[in-house]
Amino acid sequence: MLDLVFFDTSSRNSLLPFTYTRPMSDVKVGYLNISEKWEFYLGSLKKGYITSSYLSALYPNSENSGEFLFIAGNLLPSEELVKSLQSLAYGQGIQYRDKILAFRFGYLQDVPQYAQLFEQIEWESPNCEIQTLEQLADFQKLLPQEIIKDIDKLQKSIPHTIDHPNIKKTGDSPIYISKNSTIGHCFINTANGPVFISENAEIMDGAMIKGPVIIGKKSLVKMGAKIYENTAIGDNCKVAGEIQSSIIFSNSNKGHEGYLGNSVLGEWCNIGADSNNSNLKNNYEEVKLWSYDKNSFVKTGLQFCGLFMGDHSKCAINTMFNTGTVVGVSANIFGAGFPRNFIPSFSWGGSQGMSTYQLGKALETAKRVYARRGKEFKESDFHVMEHVFNESKKHRNWEK
Repeated sequence: MLDLVFFDTSSRNSLLPFTYTRPMSDVKVGYLNISEKWEFYLGSLKKGYITSSYLSALYPNSENSGEFLFIAGNLLPSEELVKSLQSLAYGQGIQYRDKILAFRFGYLQDVPQYAQLFEQIEWESPNCEIQTLEQLADFQKLLPQEIIKDIDKLQKSIPHTIDHPNIKKTGDSPIYISKNSTIGHCFINTANGPVFISENAEIMDGAMIKGPVIIGKKSLVKMGAKIYENTAIGDNCKVAGEIQSSIIFSNSNKGHEGYLGNSVLGEWCNIGADSNNSNLKNNYEEVKLWSYDKNSFVKTGLQFCGLFMGDHSKCAINTMFNTGTVVGVSANIFGAGFPRNFIPSFSWGGSQGMSTYQLGKALETAKRVYARRGKEFKESDFHVMEHVFNESKKHRNWEK
């Protein structure tokens, strides 16, 4: 069985701020990240990454020799595509619209540096539909299908709950409750899709959930929370208030009242009490989002589009976000009014003005946040944050 190596593509910059702190293949589209989705299809295989050099300590390439199956980090798997990849012989690959999707080859340290080797590969076109994560708007476009696929993968070893004494259930789709979960008196509606509750999760009294929804391991849904369809909560999260059509990466909290809709929160984020985001413009026009790749706002094709917040960013109580706001890594947002639709990494402030969240202070906060979850903030984590701080300086206009 071949080891997998996931390589970043030219679309990496279009997926910032989430790819500031991880390879493309470790971005969540639904509950599972892309590499985990591949593992469900191909089995538990050793993984390697070809990504930006500053991420390599956290995401190393494979150290094995021999043959590997190289997969584009933003490529989403399907049964048909997996079959095509499994049939590849050494020196064969799949290319779609001049983009390399996958190939079988020997050890490569860096795909761009070995571009001349691609001339040796026998390329073929895929015989099935191809879906890739190319830009931030794709999170919303792909979420409804991916959350259903994730539930289908996760539930295979878990019998669905026919009747639970604490659940008032409506709808015909199943509810899956993993072991050691705590279920208070709650309401779950599965008319539009199933609900999956992971190991050691807790659903408190009065919570209302409308599937399809996934609640991650050791995550807490607080009393009276309203979780609407197409929402995926990662592991070790606390959620409350109203959440709809959103992805929350692991170790992030939205633990109080307020609305989060059509949004993506990275890891180690915190949303203050009574904070809200807009997901629809008052004139119902198409939403534009900041693109790091284009260095400008670009059309999304979406009417509903909310907040995209990078790792380690936080907002204070009563923070208000405009429709289609992009927040970088380790921003600290507070104050009255609506901050701008693009908030660079390591920003400190709000609508009244921004200053720089100095790296030393940001790192001290990150260390404390890690410690609260029993994790150690390592030197490799420091180097990632330092790189992002320096890389994102060009967006902090007040420093110029």
